[in-house]
Amino acid sequence: MQSIAPPPTFLAVPGEPNMPWEDWQEAFDSYLKALGGAIFTAKRKLALLKHNLGVEGRKVLKTLPCDNFAVNGEGSDEETEEDENKPDM
Repeated sequence: MQSIAPPPTFLAVPGEPNMPWEDWQEAFDSYLKALGGAIFTAKRKLALLKHNLGVEGRKVLKTLPCDNFAVNGEGSDEETEEDENKPDM
């Protein structure tokens, strides 16, 4: 089986991203689904997101208020009832 190509890095360097966030998010969601992401733990999904955001994207992520996972930590493997109602990443 061939490996699945990830989306382009969202924000590798300071400045404007290569594509609008909504387009990149759609590409990332498709990538995650193609990898079988429905069975991934929250930690693994977060690691994939951080990896694909790029260096500057991770810096931006750290500045955002996050109530569902610890951006600076590893996240949680436990899903809450609230998580079940949110769309898959």
